[in-house]
Amino acid sequence: MSYRNGSVWPHDNSLIVAGMKRYGYHWEVEEITSQLFDASAFFNYNRLPELFGGFYRDREAYSIPAVHPASCSPQASAAGSVFLLVQSMLGLQVDAAARRIYLSPRLPDWLQHASVQNLRIGEKTLNLHFDRRIPEEDTRFQISQNVAGVEVVIPPR
Repeated sequence: MSYRNGSVWPHDNSLIVAGMKRYGYHWEVEEITSQLFDASAFFNYNRLPELFGGFYRDREAYSIPAVHPASCSPQASAAGSVFLLVQSMLGLQVDAAARRIYLSPRLPDWLQHASVQNLRIGEKTLNLHFDRRIPEEDTRFQISQNVAGVEVVIPPR
């Protein structure tokens, strides 16, 4: 086990996922995000540590991720990575000054529904609800507040 060689850093991976989403690598976003959320199930309180061992995953031998001995948990950047991962899954970007919201959601197969409550854009407060549609494997969304004065932009896929 090495601190810098082969370990998994949730913070770094969340930044990678955000970049992949920006450039349209939707499958890769889903895969990395899913693996990080799967790994979180093996840590206390489902809390991602600062880093963990990146060993080969063997489901038959029931191998699990190992916390690196020098890893901090809780750790602020690891905790914050969850929010960037969710934001990337939802393709959610807000330009509050322009009163504009960008959405290109894609929920993974393990997450059928997601909601964002009380999202402030200027003086407006929005509630967003996302549903994964099967078998189409796309994600639909609803905005449950009045969006008058807020532009919703859905980039082409």
